[in-house]
Amino acid sequence: MTTRRRARLLKLESFAQTGGALPMKLALLFVWLFLGVASPAYPHGGGLDAYGCHNNRKVGGYHCHRGPLAGQSFQSKEEMLRQLGTEKSPATPKR
Repeated sequence: MTTRRRARLLKLESFAQTGGALPMKLALLFVWLFLGVASPAYPHGGGLDAYGCHNNRKVGGYHCHRGPLAGQSFQSKEEMLRQLGTEKSPATPKR
């Protein structure tokens, strides 16, 4: 028996003696990756001001999720307040 073949057999024997610990580690790794990387994106409710809006830190601007201007985007909060002031019905922020 050659030295390489003996070394290969020893590796296989040591793997068999671990009781399959490697497959368990791999399974845990895949679960961790699935939960960490492939998790769906959910709409967020945090960080909203009294008007139901917030600044978009990634691309800039200001947009609203709730309230009378929900779904609209603005260059700044000041622009949103001007738009809110021109609405026919008076809107007050949620407290």
